[in-house]
Amino acid sequence: MNCFLFGPGCFGPWIRSLQEALHRAGFDPGPIDGLYGPRTAGAVRAFSKSHSLPERGEITLRGWSLLGLDSPPSLFERSLQLVAALEWTACRGQNPFGCVTGNFDGQGLTWGVIGFTLRGGQVGLILDRINQVDPLLLPCLDGEKWDDLRPVLRASPTERVRWGESISLHQGQHVEPGWLKWFARLGEEPLVRKVQQEVVWDDYWRPAMESAHALELKTEWGLALCFDIHVQNGHATRAKKRLHQYQAECQRASTHTEKEHRRILAERISAGCKPIWRNAVFKRKHLFVAGKGTVNGYVFSLPHWGLQERRCEVLEGEDFTE
Repeated sequence: MNCFLFGPGCFGPWIRSLQEALHRAGFDPGPIDGLYGPRTAGAVRAFSKSHSLPERGEITLRGWSLLGLDSPPSLFERSLQLVAALEWTACRGQNPFGCVTGNFDGQGLTWGVIGFTLRGGQVGLILDRINQVDPLLLPCLDGEKWDDLRPVLRASPTERVRWGESISLHQGQHVEPGWLKWFARLGEEPLVRKVQQEVVWDDYWRPAMESAHALELKTEWGLALCFDIHVQNGHATRAKKRLHQYQAECQRASTHTEKEHRRILAERISAGCKPIWRNAVFKRKHLFVAGKGTVNGYVFSLPHWGLQERRCEVLEGEDFTE
């Protein structure tokens, strides 16, 4: 059993925290960019050597504690860092809570850690929650932009898409520089991160735990697969037909390991996608079957993202009957 927390190739907010802690401790991780590259691995090795820990370049739970960091990230937080990376692979090194794209997919605008959409109302929901907690935060970032955006949030989906299109550049892959800066600054605010994580927990993580329970997936990889399905594809058990197909295929399978069941689920989910997306979706889902793979041109290894193929404790004792 691997005993490390994160390793080379991982990137995201928790890696930035690790780099900052290494720097404070006098071990140079290179740029504080959230990328667990060779220099960060070298700093981890040097730090580990100074504390008689394994010197493989992977940060252990003990090392995390000795660096004076808060409690290690939970399974939810580790899974979120990974899924955010899958959503924003091309933006690695940027803060995923502030990443934004324009109307590339008919959603008007996509922003935040898992890609909340303007057309679907998620962006409006998050900004409304933030405004209720701290009415001064959004106006203080840029009053003119908030005055421009606020009526859009209450407009029809069609009007929201039209507004998103109006600020989109390069076929929707980018937004105007002023709006890019505003959403990026917004994502740096602790309250904004907190609200985004609350929405992810309520709307994606909790339902993913229910799906994992229904599909009898009991490992960290199994739960993370369900979470990724809820984020990218919708509910893993939304349609009774899909659930019945999965169960029937599991019964016919030559082996009854969870890995085989994860493979069946990955195939079932990708088969339900439009042909243009089917291969890409399967590659992403197969990452949670094999534990490693290339997605969006980037090589991922789940153990280096803090996810192991072991029994998932957060599913123990949960009541999913309601």
